[in-house]
Amino acid sequence: PSRLCYVGPVLYTRPRHPLESRSPIQIGVELYGETGLAADIEVIRLMMETLGLVGLRNIRLDLGHVGIYQSLLEGLNLSNQQEKELFNLVQSKSVPQLNNWIDLNIKNQSHSKMIRSLVGLVGDISILDNARKVLSNAPAEVELALDELQSVASALIQSSPGLELCFDLSELRGYHYHTGLVFAVYTSGEGQAIGNGGRYDHVGKSFGRSRPATGFNMSLKTLVQFNKNKEYVVSGIFAPSSNREDQHAVIKELRLSGNRVVIGFQGQDPNFVELGCDRQLVLKDKKFEVVPV
Repeated sequence: PSRLCYVGPVLYTRPRHPLESRSPIQIGVELYGETGLAADIEVIRLMMETLGLVGLRNIRLDLGHVGIYQSLLEGLNLSNQQEKELFNLVQSKSVPQLNNWIDLNIKNQSHSKMIRSLVGLVGDISILDNARKVLSNAPAEVELALDELQSVASALIQSSPGLELCFDLSELRGYHYHTGLVFAVYTSGEGQAIGNGGRYDHVGKSFGRSRPATGFNMSLKTLVQFNKNKEYVVSGIFAPSSNREDQHAVIKELRLSGNRVVIGFQGQDPNFVELGCDRQLVLKDKKFEVVPV
């Protein structure tokens, strides 16, 4: 599998939300080449740990699966326009309008009943048991999708016992992009998700390389706003300027071993936080040593 991470500006034709920029700085993780649920679980855990690094603890994770909706639509022979209308109604969760539309457009009573039920399948993990009953006549792919949600939830609960989980089986964010499990994370005081992701298998098919894939993305600006670790210091070593060859030899050795060394200058009063240094190189008993600042 290929494991990638990135940070950079993204340009949207329109802001996704009224208060959001058209060109946010986005960070993300992508994991290619693994079909198993272990990849989805790993990506979700990485997203949660990223939020933990900025001090966010009061968070809720929403899980869904676009495969459920996709499977229910198969065999209905809806036109592109009908699919678009139904998609918008399910996303808006407007039950009266959804029911009216289904009455006019879907004659298959079994499927119409199951599609109506989707917008109500929202809640904690007990919703999955209810979904198995309500969707018992659905294609086999729906049962497999519910099994995937159950497995992912069980793994996350085991590793993060206090995690608040919510399931929304009508959540279709990225429906035309995602192919399976989808997820989003929320925190108090924010109406929009602060991070989201999911599985997007075969996204590279147009470029001649179709591979399974899963990942997540967040706005770096949003993370900075929530950052509670304001005085976080990047690991580094401050070394005062000197003409001593033995000091230069030590600095070279430190850098070769992977340490980050910042050279000071004559008369400089170092700000260790600003320089990103948590240690310094000092002369002690005629020998240079690395000590905490």
